[in-house]
Amino acid sequence: MLDEICEYVVNEVSRRGLEFATVDLCVGLRYTYAVVRSGREEFIGFSYTPLEDLTHIHQEVSEYADVSLGSVCDLIRSVNPLAKAVALAYLNAVSATITEVPADSLGKDLLDCMKFSSNDVVVFVGYIGPLVRRVSGKVREVYVLERNPLRRQAALPDTAAPRVLPRATKVVITGASLVNDTIDQVLGMCRGNAEIALVGATASTYPEPLFNAGIRYVAGFRAHREHISDAVRCVKLAGGTRELYRYGSKYVLTGSRPG
Repeated sequence: MLDEICEYVVNEVSRRGLEFATVDLCVGLRYTYAVVRSGREEFIGFSYTPLEDLTHIHQEVSEYADVSLGSVCDLIRSVNPLAKAVALAYLNAVSATITEVPADSLGKDLLDCMKFSSNDVVVFVGYIGPLVRRVSGKVREVYVLERNPLRRQAALPDTAAPRVLPRATKVVITGASLVNDTIDQVLGMCRGNAEIALVGATASTYPEPLFNAGIRYVAGFRAHREHISDAVRCVKLAGGTRELYRYGSKYVLTGSRPG
């Protein structure tokens, strides 16, 4: 699916005749960012940095240091986790130039749009603490899956996904599932009538391919242009989601079910 998103974005910007220069890249401890320039404007995109998937194998920095529209899809297909994180951050920066976010969507939280009832079985793919706490106690059951053992706390390991995802009526997936390439497996385990959301700064890509795959809500983040330098500093100093979100706005885009 990540390959499809990349090809869709590259084709869309090419169709519109847009050109981009890469201004800055950084792989931070929590987030990776890419800053691009189109015309006189700059845009920034973010991706989760998958530290838990890094190994001691030599990482060739030159593989991803020159990311561009011409190379980004090759980087997305890479098995190098850092190359994939840089590529997704770049895609998200480019997506910010072509994704229309209606004014009434800016500032919205997922729970402003995705409703939960006492009969729902909810699975969070990724430990999204604030959302988990707000949903717990309002639904029948809540399961939390977390890949990273350092973030797991009381959550289940992601190996439990086949046990719980087919039971879920609502599924909330962290955007990190894009950069670690688990999104296809996760969607494949969801039942056909489950309502699915993808959330986080990493999820802030062009939404149409996500909607086409059956995702109902894309809850992303857009940095304010006047605060791009602040967001850059935040990532360089290992800031997390709470700190980063001070420099922009959350938003929620809603798609229809395929067919």
